[in-house]
Amino acid sequence: MSTLRTFFVMALLGLSLSIGTLQAAEPPSSEAVQTSLDKIAERKLPEADQKALQSILQSTLTQLNNQRDYEQKLVALKQQLATAPKQNIENQRELARLKATNVVPVAQRYSKESIQQLEQMLTERSTQQSDLQKALAEANSLVITAQTRPERAQAEISASQTRIQQINNILKAGKDAGKTLTPEQRDQLNAELAALNALIPLRRQELAGNSQLQDLGNSQHDLLSEKSDRLDKEIQELQNLINQKRLAQS
Repeated sequence: MSTLRTFFVMALLGLSLSIGTLQAAEPPSSEAVQTSLDKIAERKLPEADQKALQSILQSTLTQLNNQRDYEQKLVALKQQLATAPKQNIENQRELARLKATNVVPVAQRYSKESIQQLEQMLTERSTQQSDLQKALAEANSLVITAQTRPERAQAEISASQTRIQQINNILKAGKDAGKTLTPEQRDQLNAELAALNALIPLRRQELAGNSQLQDLGNSQHDLLSEKSDRLDKEIQELQNLINQKRLAQS
């Protein structure tokens, strides 16, 4: 009886391994798919078949690019989360230092500068303000994304898991909508599978670090807002000083 049970266990294990091999084939390389695309005309297929094959190959390339993009984003996210606590502290300290600093009016600091020099400063400050606004927009986006992420990421993970199961079933059957899969279709599905399997850990990591990302966004927003307000005031004062000097010259 024990021998028979062992036989069935081994048989089931072998079956599961063979199915796993069917479902978890390695996706093709981007280079191989691109080569197939470049040489598609050499196959001299009917126009409709060639367009269909071209669409499949392009979709495969897109999925492979998605996989690479998700993997790179996961690496960057982990680095961001690793430095977030220290960055938060630095942001808070810099903000406190700025608020404790009295700003000397532009008219006192640059009263002896020429109009040309002041205009050069004005151009530089305007460029700095533009950069600050971009950084501020990124900080705002970080906060808003963190606020909406939990529900959205959970839904995306769930949808990805459902699609993975669908793809595994198709690969296991070797057919999609009753039609036998071509090698290119199999590659396309395996590429999509690889992309989804790269997307899920990215979304899970985002969920795990969501509060840290929101804190980081808030601290960056507060610091950048203070810098932007101060710079905006300096720009206005520079413009006023330039106008005063021009009036004095005239």
